[in-house]
Amino acid sequence: MFRVYLRELASGEVKRSIYFTAEDVDVEEMVGKGQAKVEIRKTGNTYSLKGTLSFKLRHQCARCLEEFEREYEEKMDYIFRRGSERMAREIRLKGEDLDTYYIIDDHIDLLPLFHDTILLAIPMKPLCREDCRGLCPVCGHNLNNGDCEHVKNREKEIDPRWAKLLEIKMEG
Repeated sequence: MFRVYLRELASGEVKRSIYFTAEDVDVEEMVGKGQAKVEIRKTGNTYSLKGTLSFKLRHQCARCLEEFEREYEEKMDYIFRRGSERMAREIRLKGEDLDTYYIIDDHIDLLPLFHDTILLAIPMKPLCREDCRGLCPVCGHNLNNGDCEHVKNREKEIDPRWAKLLEIKMEG
């Protein structure tokens, strides 16, 4: 189900719609089922895979620490070659090299591609929304739910270290 055997590609191309779970791709942040729509074409000794991966992930907001879910639709574009990669002592990678995989057996395993695509989609600092206000640095109140007393008072108070700046008059 998650493998495409090279003998299937004798006709030139294979199209599949595949459903998968978090356990299948080994990504604990995934929620529910994901779907992949892939098209694999044979051209000479290379095989090209193009498609989309649709899935939902559960995140914790980097500012307010609330959990939220977000849906993703990621494009996939990979190249497969038969044999093994020739490793020189020092090589200069091209853009194509980053998306090239090598086929050792008689099949293409799709699960590692799904796994990698999902992990690369996870943001470094997920935000529940772009204008997330985060937490109060004093009491930890979620400022998305309204201001706390510290935020209201902070606007009135001036840090004594910066009070001298109020004496500066801007010339216009």
